[in-house]
Amino acid sequence: MLKSTDGGASWNTTGLNWTVSQSRTISKLLMHPTNSSILLAATSSGVWKTTNAGVSWTNTITGNYKDMEFKPGDPATVYLSSGLSFRRSTNTGDAWTSITLPAGISGLFNRINIGVSPANASYVYLFASKATDSGFLGLCRSTDSGVSFTTQSTTPNIMGYD
Repeated sequence: MLKSTDGGASWNTTGLNWTVSQSRTISKLLMHPTNSSILLAATSSGVWKTTNAGVSWTNTITGNYKDMEFKPGDPATVYLSSGLSFRRSTNTGDAWTSITLPAGISGLFNRINIGVSPANASYVYLFASKATDSGFLGLCRSTDSGVSFTTQSTTPNIMGYD
C-alpha cells in the first residue's frame, strides 16, 4: 500500500506491502471517520489494521474479505463480508464475531456487498450474488446493527441468471 502526504505529488510505501508473487489483493480500505491514523484494509489475506497511519499493520482476522463498512455515527462498529460470511466488530476491527445469515442467504457467493446509511444507522443491508448458471440473488436486512438479519428478497434475480 502506498501513501501520499502531499496531495499525491509523491508516494511512499507503508508497512502493508507484499510481493507480486504473493498474489494478494486489497478489496476495500476504510479510514476511521474521526481518527485518520486508524485504517482497516479488507484483503485476500484477511483484515489488516493500523493505528499509526500505516507505519505498522496487524492482521486481525484471516480469510478473503471483499467489503467492509463502519456503522454510521459509531465507528467502533464495523461490518465485514466475504463470499462465505458476514462478521461484525464492536471494537474497531480488533476482534470479529460471525453472524448467522438467514436460511437461503448463507452459502458460497461471489460477493456479499454491505449497505449502510446515516438516515438509519441501525439498518444494515446485505446483497449476495453468485454469477453462475444457477445464479442466486439475495437481499437481507438487519434492523439491529448487524446482530441478526431477515431475508427481504431472493427474486427477481436481477443478476440475469436463472
